[in-house]
Amino acid sequence: MDETIRNKKRRRCEDNWKKNKITSKKIPPTQLGCKCLWACRSITLEYRVEFFNEFYKLADYSKQQGSLQRFIHPQIIKRRRHGKYEHPSESRRSHSFSYCLSLSGGSDVRVCLKTFCNTFAVTPRRVQFVGEKILVDKMDMSEKRGGARYSFSDQTAWTYKIIEHIATFFYGNAY
Repeated sequence: MDETIRNKKRRRCEDNWKKNKITSKKIPPTQLGCKCLWACRSITLEYRVEFFNEFYKLADYSKQQGSLQRFIHPQIIKRRRHGKYEHPSESRRSHSFSYCLSLSGGSDVRVCLKTFCNTFAVTPRRVQFVGEKILVDKMDMSEKRGGARYSFSDQTAWTYKIIEHIATFFYGNAY
């Protein structure tokens, strides 16, 4: 084969492929210098690693969601902002959330969302999803991904309806 043709071929760069990549292992939290107004600095790295290990020992998505649910507390908005609506109660935002981690002495320490997400190595979207479930009073945190979507229990009824419809057709000679 000619050298110029062989060099123009596109090479396989398997390192850049998006498919067939193994997801990375969740790494425990590191010390975070959070400068928020909550007590994030009072939680030591040992406590955060302990929370992380307990969370990932559950190893079941629904149990993990239930575990996150214990630490998220909804609060009603104290002052509504006026937007493009007639009355402030029409605002979509009616609740905010506080995130508390309970220490060994039984005291709850309020932390910011960033520290909360870094402690459990979860995304803010997952925390938001759990908060939405809490507001709707859905205690069922089971995973709905995959599985059978449709029920085929009434399939026999439809089969009989189709057979009856076909039976109404004319079976005589066409000529």
